[in-house]
Amino acid sequence: MAEREFPAARVLQLQRTVACYPAEGELWADLRTLLASPAGVDPAGFGELIGATYFDAEYRDEDVEMAIWRECQGPFTPQSGFEVVDLPARRVAWTTHHGGFETIGQATAALRTWIAEHDRRQIGPLFNVYVVGPGRESDPNKWVTEVNVPIR
Repeated sequence: MAEREFPAARVLQLQRTVACYPAEGELWADLRTLLASPAGVDPAGFGELIGATYFDAEYRDEDVEMAIWRECQGPFTPQSGFEVVDLPARRVAWTTHHGGFETIGQATAALRTWIAEHDRRQIGPLFNVYVVGPGRESDPNKWVTEVNVPIR
């Protein structure tokens, strides 16, 4: 666990309230559908930065407000609920989680403890960066997720 400056990024984003955290997959399915449609987005216009932002201040069992996003370059006309968003550069506390998502809550809890112990304060929603995730690797044991919390 440490602090770093997370760089600004231009992303294609889909934000929605979903039933629960695992329902995040529905948003990713919508992105895959958009990319596969004839009027979709050119996949070559995407960068490697892929993630999700969680807007609720605490863990929720239902009605979770989240956004999925993927770095994009070039022109894009928003459609199907997607929008182009400029994520700002920001100072974050972060940690790396290895493995399936069922244990990512432990990494998040440990990061929040680290923030408190280092006299930092959360100033924005938690977000994950999927370094290696289900879209790139089918084996959950090989997934790598960076958990980030904006701080000051």
